[in-house]
Amino acid sequence: MFDLNSRSWSISAERMKMRSPHIVTLSVQVVKLLERLRPLTSQGEYLFPGRNLKTKPLSDMALNAALRYLGYNSDRIESQLAHVERIGVRADNNHADWLPERRKMMREWADLLDELATEAAKR
Repeated sequence: MFDLNSRSWSISAERMKMRSPHIVTLSVQVVKLLERLRPLTSQGEYLFPGRNLKTKPLSDMALNAALRYLGYNSDRIESQLAHVERIGVRADNNHADWLPERRKMMREWADLLDELATEAAKR
């Protein structure tokens, strides 16, 4: 469920592979895009359908690879994608522990995309 006011996307445990609820933080730019995108994609279940199969969502690996390329810390990336360890000390962390850092990462990612779009528009 998207909560654009709190800039978050809550995914129920039932929809997650590891059966644990997950929160995805959203930048201001993403919220604006989602508000504009919804009327265009309301026919399908997904805001970001897969490239080849519209009945499946875009792969999380696409975002993961892009963030790694930009040099983001893997703990934050993995947390944003709900890839958490289930055994040992790292498993004891609350699923919301990284929220401030994840918000910053997503804001920086969105800022970079804005910058790239501006540069491309100048060409």
